[in-house]
Amino acid sequence: MKKLSIRYRAVIIILVIQIPFMLLFRSYTNRVTERINLQLAKGYQESLQMFCTDVEEQMRKGDIFLNVECWAGENFRQAALADSQEKVLEALEKPVEEAKIILENNQNISGIFFYAEGMDEQIALYGESTHYTLEQKEAMETMTASFHSAKENEEGSGWKLTKETGRPLMVRTISYERAYCTMVMDLERLTAMAQTEYKLSAPVAFLKNRTLITDAHWLRNYQGDLTEMDLDGDYQLVESGGNRYLVIADSVQGMTAIYGVRYSYSWEWLDIMVWAFVGVVILTFVLVWLSMEAAFFRPLKRLLRVMEDIGKGNLSARAEDFKSREFSYINETFNNMVDTVEHLKLQTYENQIQAKTSQMNALRLQIRRHFFLNCLKNIYAMARSGNIENIQKMVLLLSVHLRYTLDIGKNTVPLAEELDMCRNYIELQGVGQEEKPQLTVCMDEKLRDFYVPPVSLLTLMENCCKYGMEPGRKLEITVHASVRVLDEDRYVDLSVQDNGPGFGEEMLYKLNADRESLAEEGHIGICNVLERIRMLYGPDCSMIFGNTDGANIEVIIPLERGKAI
Repeated sequence: MKKLSIRYRAVIIILVIQIPFMLLFRSYTNRVTERINLQLAKGYQESLQMFCTDVEEQMRKGDIFLNVECWAGENFRQAALADSQEKVLEALEKPVEEAKIILENNQNISGIFFYAEGMDEQIALYGESTHYTLEQKEAMETMTASFHSAKENEEGSGWKLTKETGRPLMVRTISYERAYCTMVMDLERLTAMAQTEYKLSAPVAFLKNRTLITDAHWLRNYQGDLTEMDLDGDYQLVESGGNRYLVIADSVQGMTAIYGVRYSYSWEWLDIMVWAFVGVVILTFVLVWLSMEAAFFRPLKRLLRVMEDIGKGNLSARAEDFKSREFSYINETFNNMVDTVEHLKLQTYENQIQAKTSQMNALRLQIRRHFFLNCLKNIYAMARSGNIENIQKMVLLLSVHLRYTLDIGKNTVPLAEELDMCRNYIELQGVGQEEKPQLTVCMDEKLRDFYVPPVSLLTLMENCCKYGMEPGRKLEITVHASVRVLDEDRYVDLSVQDNGPGFGEEMLYKLNADRESLAEEGHIGICNVLERIRMLYGPDCSMIFGNTDGANIEVIIPLERGKAI
């Protein structure tokens, strides 16, 4: 799983904190405005309820008058049974006086109309607060006369909505035999009285089955659909004529009274405050981020880049100087640490080189001792026999050999130089011998300057001379130096072969698989050659032993590593 950087962790933490906080702040402002609107709506709702309750109370008193004083009243019944207009008028005197009292005390009732068969015209009574024109009165009286002719009775009575006069009216008619009484409540007058008498700040509009009955100025430019208006909730905000209104509703006698109050409160400042807060948060975030980028993230990124360079091996890379005290201290400490590591690495490398050189010299000294003892032994034998000429020749050849083998200043020499020393060694081995050993060299000319450890092939020559010579048989040694390609990699193949008896099976196993036991048994020459080669060229080098018409030793070294070391 990919690890997140400190930069992205900081972004995530800030966003996780800021976004919920801004949403919470926005939710809080919405709740504040909602509570304010509810408080406003509650006050307006109380005023509307007072108006609707009073209207229904006056309609209830009108019902009592119609049922008690008229339908069940003795005088009204006498008027219904009278046989002359004089008796009718006399019987209706008391109900008319009661009707005047009703109109005087219930200003929402617009008029009360009496009629009985035999009368020339109906008795029309209007409230003192009504100011109808003559045409309006005639229209209302014509409407009530039509209701009388329809012979409304108690069983079919009730307040009913009508617009026969061109005005929305609530009408209630009661009849007994041939007498009738009709009570009228003008809804348009009620809407006006809502402001004048009930001190409401706007007219009340009446709806029936979501259809507008009376008009109100605040609804004239309403573009919405009244059927979709939420009249069951606490309030609703609507747009009409470019203004906003807080609308509340209440029920009255099967109708809905809606009251719209100019909503002059503007909560844009809250939205501005919210967005200003968001802007401040974003600006603060940007400024803090830029500050952290300059003071923390950018120096940290540069420091990480330096660490990556050092991790790739570039110990010369150093962290820059930083402005902040903390990073300056880290920079100084880090650079001092890198300087110390570089010094220790150089010191360790020098110690390794010195140890490697000492080990190489120790290995070469082990080989020289073997050479020297053999040569001195041969010179001693020739001195006893008085063979001065061979002694001189051997001393001359030995001096060349000693000069080469005692030079410990070189870790590698060209292959051509090593082979020249092999020829010198073979000639040295043949001094004073009847069957002189013979050396044949087959070398790829491209490998003349291929570098090998000094005295490496010489050691293999010595091994051939030591174990390959047989009485009555001439020793022949062949050296091959060629380039081989194995798995697209090029190697130098150095092989030394003699015509001797070869390796025994036990010796061959130890040479190829158990060389540690050879060193313990004193066969250090061949083991030293392989160890020196691997120290110089790495573990990819190998030495293979076998028998092919004699002993055969094969050394494999990667070609690209054969340079002076």
